[in-house]
Amino acid sequence: MMQLLINNMAQVLGITLIHSLWQGMVIYLALRMLFLFLPALSSNKKYFFSLFALFSISAVFVYTFISKVNLYTWQPSVALDYIPVSKPADFGQQNGYAGYANTITRILDSPGISFTALFKASLPYITLLYLIGLAINLCMIAIAWNKIQTIKRSLWDAQYLQAKVDDFCSRFKISQQVRVSFSKLIDVPCVVGYLKPIILLPVTLTTLLSAEEVEAILLHELSHIKNNDYALNLIQQMVGVLLFFNPFAQLISRAISAERENRCDDWVVSKTGKPLTYASALVKLEETRYEEVRLALAASGKKHFLRTRVERILNTQQSARNIRHWVLLLLFICSLVFWFSFKTTSKTAFNLSGKISGGVKSVNLMYTNEQGKQVTDKIAITDGDFEFKGHINGSRLVFLSAINDENKRADASFFIGPGAINITGDYNDLKHIAVKGSAAQDDYNDYQKQSASITQGAAILIAKGNQLQKQQLDAIKQHKSEKEINLMDRQLDDISAQLIPYRSKLEANAREFIATHTTSYVSALQLIVYAKGWPVEDVKKLFKNFSADIKSSSYGNTINRIILEMEGNPTGAVAADFTTQEYNGRQISLSDFKGNVVMLNFCTSTQPQLDNTPYLITLYKKYHQKGFDIISVADDDANPDAWKRYVRRNGTDRLWHNVLRGVKYQNGKVDISNAIDNKFNVSVLPTRILIGTDGKIIGRYIGSEANAELDKQLTALFD
Repeated sequence: MMQLLINNMAQVLGITLIHSLWQGMVIYLALRMLFLFLPALSSNKKYFFSLFALFSISAVFVYTFISKVNLYTWQPSVALDYIPVSKPADFGQQNGYAGYANTITRILDSPGISFTALFKASLPYITLLYLIGLAINLCMIAIAWNKIQTIKRSLWDAQYLQAKVDDFCSRFKISQQVRVSFSKLIDVPCVVGYLKPIILLPVTLTTLLSAEEVEAILLHELSHIKNNDYALNLIQQMVGVLLFFNPFAQLISRAISAERENRCDDWVVSKTGKPLTYASALVKLEETRYEEVRLALAASGKKHFLRTRVERILNTQQSARNIRHWVLLLLFICSLVFWFSFKTTSKTAFNLSGKISGGVKSVNLMYTNEQGKQVTDKIAITDGDFEFKGHINGSRLVFLSAINDENKRADASFFIGPGAINITGDYNDLKHIAVKGSAAQDDYNDYQKQSASITQGAAILIAKGNQLQKQQLDAIKQHKSEKEINLMDRQLDDISAQLIPYRSKLEANAREFIATHTTSYVSALQLIVYAKGWPVEDVKKLFKNFSADIKSSSYGNTINRIILEMEGNPTGAVAADFTTQEYNGRQISLSDFKGNVVMLNFCTSTQPQLDNTPYLITLYKKYHQKGFDIISVADDDANPDAWKRYVRRNGTDRLWHNVLRGVKYQNGKVDISNAIDNKFNVSVLPTRILIGTDGKIIGRYIGSEANAELDKQLTALFD
């Protein structure tokens, strides 16, 4: 649990550090543009504007961290309660009437590493480097503090200067009791302490400077005390430590230090009226300085500021108007454009809240986030109320499951997008959950209404198939005769065959919806489901008509990838080799058949392939002696017993080669990395791919409607 918390916090802090860089750049450039267009600003105003800029960066840093904590998709400590993958699907799912989960998972979960995934993986290392740097800077602060304490222990009072300082405090209304002391451990005057400030002077001060120069330096240090600069400097140092990694915060900090000294210089000159004397004192002190005390305020300041300070004091500064200002202006405009574009593209947060009645104790949500990573979140609930927060790229179909007090599960799927979405439903009828705030779900409801007449006609057949399948499973458990089980198989095949017209109507309805709803995420998802079963030119035409938002969404990226895959495995391409075990346990490879014409028949025993089997047997017997082979690839890895019965019943075990798709199920997870259908970009069954004697693809034939085209091709090859 602690390791999980640390990992999540590392992700959030890493994201915050990255955001702080561009935020710091925007604030720094805004400050520089203010100084550029208002050159007459006093050093006092520049100082406070710079302080405000630095505190703004730190405030935005903290705000960003808190907001990211609230919006971050925290990885759950409890895994989602999955239905075992090996559990047979019901008859409606097997025949394509129970939603999109299986098809979408196969298409969207293809392997690949994105830049965002690599970036996210690097965030813990960025956080680690930051924490190491933070620790080093804190150590440096501790060393500086210890040095000041050492200096304080080695002081002796400058009695003849104390009276002068007391007089200055009285004249300039400085309320603190200021002490003046000498130290051998410093080489320039400085101030330490806030409640009890001390002006520290090097022992060589009176030998280096004249009486007027000494008074000017004392006035400088008293100006720091009057302005509470020591306390502000401590805060500045702490913010600098927190933002040590941010170059823009460091630049602003340098500006604060410079303007702090400038306003003290202005005050000294206004009180003494002798700028040349004061400038001479600063130069003499700088010539003798060896090191600086980090937490103290020294009169001479840093070396690279001294020349500018002396020029200001003597009014000899040159005009700084040059091309740098235009460069700063350009950078500022570019940063604003970047900021607005970032705010536009980062609007991916969603808030899903709702209530599910019926004694629900926990709710699971599975979705793909804005980085393309599948997220599974689980929360315990009371009184049915729940809330999920996360990020999503456009609208997407998500999957929700509710676990009741008896540890039974009900599922629902619906569309959500960025923004606030509310859902209500009952555990006993979760598939009819009500969704508010999702425009894509409204489209999906319209699509379901258009399909209602088709699905209602198929509902009776699906219910009958589910009941018959349950009876068959019971018969298998009771070890009834194979004849009786095979009879049920034939009855299931008959029902599946009756569903073919309904499936064709559903596909036609989907094509029409896609063509007429070009701004709908539902259309994009439908195109994902059907794309590989349609000609690639048709898919490209439908995709081209989509709106820009759909094209740039995660669904749009998936469709684009499918098109590239379909174009990348065209006629004339070399067929991908594979090695697997066939029905009888013998190992075969596609390359074993080189020299023959091979047809890969992608099918499943749980879909209506019976009508095609006699046709394929006819082809096999007609052309086998001429060098024609069939490898039947079944999508039945989750139910191999049903596949074996199917093969035996149709007698194809004595004809061609029968293999499984090659999916592995383990611990509730699905491994499709070696699936044969993935190698050939197959997502619609039945699909047949014809491979020539040279190992190159001759053609792809989808559905029984392609039989005539397949006949024509085989005739050209063999007759």
